[in-house]
Amino acid sequence: MKAFNELFMRYHLRVYRFAMNILHSKTDAEEVVQEVFIAVWQNRHRIKPEGFAAYLFGIARNQVHSLVRKYVYFDRYLLFLGKNKEFVHNPVEEQIDFDAVQNFFSEQIDRLPERRKAIFCMSRFDQLNYKEIAHKLKISENTVDSQIRHALDTLRKEYFKNFS
Repeated sequence: MKAFNELFMRYHLRVYRFAMNILHSKTDAEEVVQEVFIAVWQNRHRIKPEGFAAYLFGIARNQVHSLVRKYVYFDRYLLFLGKNKEFVHNPVEEQIDFDAVQNFFSEQIDRLPERRKAIFCMSRFDQLNYKEIAHKLKISENTVDSQIRHALDTLRKEYFKNFS
């Protein structure tokens, strides 16, 4: 417990700043910190001291990506519905709205540069992890990561431009 507290004190601000730089939300950054250290606690018996920071920020990166995906595909859609009409459960109208958002994202994905689109689709639709994509395309995992981040940034910006 003492070692965990020491690690938390040493790294929590760095993880918070990392998340804030991407998410620009205090609440979301705090959620990332919480999830990262929950994962560290749950895996404490398997963690090796060497490479701990890389391990920690790998978890943080995955948490940030997870939040971005959640917002892009679900939460912001619900916010859009709530802002633009009184929320009444109407399955037909909800399906039409959902289809419109889904079509919007399909169009935006099609507009991505070819390589970025391929990498994004392998990750999101083919369910390949970064390592598998990197191996398949003979590129680094960092390239996969940056291409997916750029794709998500583009999708998020276009979504907010069109639906806020």
